[in-house]
Amino acid sequence: MSEKTNVRPIDRAKEAVADTVDKAKDVVGDRLGAARERLEDLGTEASEKIREKTKHVGKVAHEKYEHTADQIREGYSHVQKNVDELVEDVSDFVRDNPGKAVLIAAGAGFLLGLLLRPRRREV
Repeated sequence: MSEKTNVRPIDRAKEAVADTVDKAKDVVGDRLGAARERLEDLGTEASEKIREKTKHVGKVAHEKYEHTADQIREGYSHVQKNVDELVEDVSDFVRDNPGKAVLIAAGAGFLLGLLLRPRRREV
């Protein structure tokens, strides 16, 4: 008898199943490798996008900071000019009207004294 005829059907079935399992392992391994590569590519793309967005957000925040700082500087300069003008106007008024200035100062002091003194409780 030949060797092929000596091989039992069960052995042929085992061999066929083993071949199928080996092929399935190869296919699954290939697919897993492809999926792993795709995930790595997606991770790299996501990291690059995050870096770009972070850079953009930092740039926008810096621009907003600079704009706000410029506005504050301008506001401070404007207030400083107004205070300087007020001091100059008050000095001119005091020089021109020393009596009125003393009376106004005394009146303001009296009013502040009334507002700031502690209240007495009547029992």
